[in-house]
Amino acid sequence: MSLIAADSTGRFAVMGPKALERHPKTSAGSSLGHVVVTCENPSLLMDANLSQLEQHGMSGPIVMARIESTDPDDGEWGFQEDDLSFWYILDEGARPLIEGFDEAMAYYTAEALPIAKWIIDGATAGDILRRLGRTSGYLAEN
Repeated sequence: MSLIAADSTGRFAVMGPKALERHPKTSAGSSLGHVVVTCENPSLLMDANLSQLEQHGMSGPIVMARIESTDPDDGEWGFQEDDLSFWYILDEGARPLIEGFDEAMAYYTAEALPIAKWIIDGATAGDILRRLGRTSGYLAEN
């Protein structure tokens, strides 16, 4: 996955090969990409890894956004919340981040299973944040 994030002040962050193709003059030339989770039922994109934006002077919210499809026709999802805009781009060139995926999945399963159940049971992003004891995040409606 590649990601472009921008705020209303003109700051932006670029992660992944396809994002770098659009913004080649950034300092993120070695960025391997970004990992998110998508779910088909309900159709959601979840990104709990945006603390990386803080190094670019932007807040790093938790994203849980409703999507039309886990395989968008144009290969992208776009969201806006307050002064932040996000463009997630499917990117087969960002494979190095997936190499340790099986080990990471085993490690995080204990936390992921209850979150998945909460989502299926209708929990909002705010409900999940409260249950996890976190204070930031938002739900982007598409």
